Amino acid sequence: MNLVYSASAGTGKTYQVTQRYLDQILNEQIDPRDILLMTFTENAATELRTRISAYLHATLQLPEKANPERIRMVLTQIESAPITTIHGFCTTLLREHALDAGLSPSFSILAGEQQTEWLESIAHQQLIKQLEHDHLFAQFCEGRNLATVGTRGNSIPKTAISLIHQAGSLGIPLTDPNALLEPAIDPQNIDAFKDILEQFDHLPELTTAQTVIARQLRELLGKSPNTETLIKKIDEIKFKPSRRVKEPAKTLANLIEESRTRIQYKIERPLALGFSRYLLAVYDQYNRLKSAQDLLDFDDLQYRAVDLIKNATHAISFNTIIIDEVQDTSRIQARLINALWKAPTQLIICGDPKQGIYSWRGADPSIMPNLQKSIIDQGGKLEHLQTSWRSKEALIEPINTIFSSILSNYNQEALKPNKAYAHAQEPHGIECLLPDSDSQPPTKKDRITQEMEALARRIQLLIHGTSDWQPNHRYQDSFQPTSEQNNYRYSDILILMRTNTELATLEQALRKEAIPYTLGGKSRGLFSTTPAHDLSLLLNTLCDPTDAFSLIGLLRSPWVGLSDQQIIRTLLPHEHSTAEQILHHFPDLESIIIQSRKHMATNLPSEIIREWIQHTHYDATLAALPQADQQIANIRKLIDWIREQERGMQTNTAKVARTLKKYVANPPQVSEALSTDPEQNAVTIMTIHSAKGLSKRVVCLPILSFQRPPDTDFAHLSESEKSPQLSIKIMSTDRSKISSPHHQQRRHEAQEVRNQESDHL
Repeated sequence: MNLVYSASAGTGKTYQVTQRYLDQILNEQIDPRDILLMTFTENAATELRTRISAYLHATLQLPEKANPERIRMVLTQIESAPITTIHGFCTTLLREHALDAGLSPSFSILAGEQQTEWLESIAHQQLIKQLEHDHLFAQFCEGRNLATVGTRGNSIPKTAISLIHQAGSLGIPLTDPNALLEPAIDPQNIDAFKDILEQFDHLPELTTAQTVIARQLRELLGKSPNTETLIKKIDEIKFKPSRRVKEPAKTLANLIEESRTRIQYKIERPLALGFSRYLLAVYDQYNRLKSAQDLLDFDDLQYRAVDLIKNATHAISFNTIIIDEVQDTSRIQARLINALWKAPTQLIICGDPKQGIYSWRGADPSIMPNLQKSIIDQGGKLEHLQTSWRSKEALIEPINTIFSSILSNYNQEALKPNKAYAHAQEPHGIECLLPDSDSQPPTKKDRITQEMEALARRIQLLIHGTSDWQPNHRYQDSFQPTSEQNNYRYSDILILMRTNTELATLEQALRKEAIPYTLGGKSRGLFSTTPAHDLSLLLNTLCDPTDAFSLIGLLRSPWVGLSDQQIIRTLLPHEHSTAEQILHHFPDLESIIIQSRKHMATNLPSEIIREWIQHTHYDATLAALPQADQQIANIRKLIDWIREQERGMQTNTAKVARTLKKYVANPPQVSEALSTDPEQNAVTIMTIHSAKGLSKRVVCLPILSFQRPPDTDFAHLSESEKSPQLSIKIMSTDRSKISSPHHQQRRHEAQEVRNQESDHL
């Protein structure tokens, strides 16, 4: 039976998916290789496969409850079962049917920063070319941002790249520049304005405002032979009939706006067509280069997979298709699902409409309800998972209050607290760290430093403090009393930052308290780390003998390990106008660098780096630094990244050095490596935009405001019985500072203004 699980976070969706899968392979005895289980991240796919395998292994230890031979066979089959991401499934499918898809079986995937670098390079090349040969495009670009790289603001190249990604997520090929624009429409004939004037003339009585508008319109029509001239004269005298005046003034205002828009669009459309030609030039060149190097990006994978399924010589089908996190589905992914979902295939989808927040990267929030309707129309079942297994009532009730006013029929899927956890309700679901007094440090930087240090101390008190600083319960499969066997750990904590601007201050505070941490999600992690900077200094020095700044940095880095005093003492008595002269004063280092430069002709960059690590014991130096396990894992991930770069065509050490230098200066969104610590006991730091909800037991939100202390009464949603109350524990010695007199005064002043307005109405 086709089935929809509408499930909020923490309501047991993964458990339901796992049990449904196990029921099919054990009770219905379906071959796991005939069940397609797709989700949206590799971590989620790995978790599902791990859970299924763990259950099978556990069941194997209970032969009286299962068929051991059947389970052993299933365990063998599960290794090759399609439990994967959508992109992973498309990749496997295209490799298995490469000839039918018109591809080489050895095609590679273009993704991540490599894809970004390609598109930025192509967009820059085509920008120069089109500016030279397309005068309309050149006019379009006047006064606009033409930067190819960087993250702030919009630019012509960045907009083109974004549109290429959007077209890919929709599965739309870009072929005709003219088709990308709406056709130009002539404004209505001037007779439409004369008709409105007649409506004024036929009114039995005109207000003062109507009289003024009719008189001005009559004068303008007397001087205007056509609509274009009329709109020009309207703009010259700034004639703006108000929509608040009785009809037909509102109709006139709408007609003026419509005519102005049509005239302006007709004039500027040729310039926009120049941009469309540029967009297609970038798109075509990008596709030509991918084809020449046997590469496919993620959009290609999905588009080619859909085409293959529809036109394959032999039908590609499964007994059951299970889609997790379906609210994140894009249009092209929905086409893939519909291409696979043919009778008698069963379709099971799982998702949460409230989490449909990724439209900016191609997800379409209408796809889940559309699939849900199709499933129900075909006799399928809708099941709401409502019991929250990992959230307390203090969090559940405000969530229900918010979404009941946003989503229709929300009561059918509203979250419900788990009654078995009633004992775990505590008076403080939220803590608010506030200054002890009104005295403020002199600068914003000092205030931020103090807040970060306070947060770090609070984390230490949570982990190592007395029971007074810890909640009474900790979630571990259920809410269990806090104890030595169930104590809070660093890995329970997530710090969400609004931006990365103050990340360095936070890291310094955490290091000061010896708190292990990792940069999670797609934050600017990997290329902001110490190993990334050190590798960049090394490669810059090897590739550019004139780069004195990188050479000095190399001397100070763990590669060499000289202190600033040693460097100054060595260089101060001598003249050193060039990097080469500086290097002469460090003969041991000079001989190693000369040798490495010779090896650059024969060795790969990763091999040269490994030689330096072995010779300088760089890894041992990292092991003595804070976050040692994390830093060692980062150097390994960076070397793996360099090896990926080496696989590209015409890649050499100098190109790798330039790319790494660019990424260190403007880090792409690449997360740090997973720590080699098997327990992964570290605080996670993410930006709010890269996180997906409150995904840890403890969530910290620093730098919310630097105004006067807020009136915390806002946290109590209402004093009425109908609305839930959210209890607050204020971490402040001086409780008199909890409420802000300044805020109360502002509210009083605002009320007085409203009273005065009411008196004059």
